[in-house]
Amino acid sequence: MFLEGLRNELIGDQQVLAELAATDPAEWVRQNAAFQVRAQRFQDAVQHRQTLQQQVDADSERKQAEWRKGQRDLLIQKIPEWSDPAKAQAEQRQIAEYAVRLGYEPSELSELFDARAVLVLRDAARYAQAEADRKAAKSKQVNEPHKVNKPGAAKPTQE
Repeated sequence: MFLEGLRNELIGDQQVLAELAATDPAEWVRQNAAFQVRAQRFQDAVQHRQTLQQQVDADSERKQAEWRKGQRDLLIQKIPEWSDPAKAQAEQRQIAEYAVRLGYEPSELSELFDARAVLVLRDAARYAQAEADRKAAKSKQVNEPHKVNKPGAAKPTQE
């Protein structure tokens, strides 16, 4: 808001200066010097704003990196087998494949750092895999019919 006000003021001053250049060159020199001072203050304000924004961005990036590291550490604490990078990568791939089947975009998964969400997806993926394994085992199970005694055969003795 402040910078926008200064910019609008400078634009208006340029129009006045253009008129003065044609009508009163002496006044134009005096007004132009004042304009140059205001223009420099505007440039200084813009530069100061950019510097502050860079500091805010750097601080935000630092905090985000710390949070991500904390989330990775929490995942290793909750899932100790993930301290082995090979095991972690294999299981993370399975989780990602499951999440994509659910409708997640790979780009969304690359931004998934919250340990709670990862744990929920892991549990869901493991449950889905266990159900698939159970169904596969059940379909392979052979259902043998009960033995039927031949007609006229003696009944089995019960003791």
